[in-house]
Amino acid sequence: MKYDIIVVGGGSAGWMSAATLIKEFPDKKIALIESPEIATVGVGESTIQQIRHWATFLELEDKSFLRYTDGTYKLSIQFTDWYKKGETFHYPFGTSIIENTSLKYFLNLEILIYWE
Repeated sequence: MKYDIIVVGGGSAGWMSAATLIKEFPDKKIALIESPEIATVGVGESTIQQIRHWATFLELEDKSFLRYTDGTYKLSIQFTDWYKKGETFHYPFGTSIIENTSLKYFLNLEILIYWE
C-alpha cells in the first residue's frame, strides 16, 4: 500500500502527530509505524494545560480525554528547599488559558476536570 505520510515511532509523540495529521489532512493516507518489541517509556505521563488547544482541534472533550488516557494536566511544579530550607514555590508552566490564575483555583480545576 502507498501512503502520503508515514509517522515513524509510536508513543505519545507519534500517536499525537498521527492524530493531528489525520485531522489536518483527511484526504491523505497516513500510517504510523511502531515496534511491537519496544515498550513506551511511560514516565511523567502528564502534560501542561496548553494541550487543551490540541484536544479542541481534534474535537476531544477534556473529561473524556483525561478519563481514557488516565492523564492529568500539569499546571506547575513544586520546588521545596530549592532556594532556602523550608521554602516552597510553584513554577507555572506557561501562561494560563483561563483568567483566574491562582494556584488554589488551578488545583481545584484540575480535580473538577478529571472527576466530573
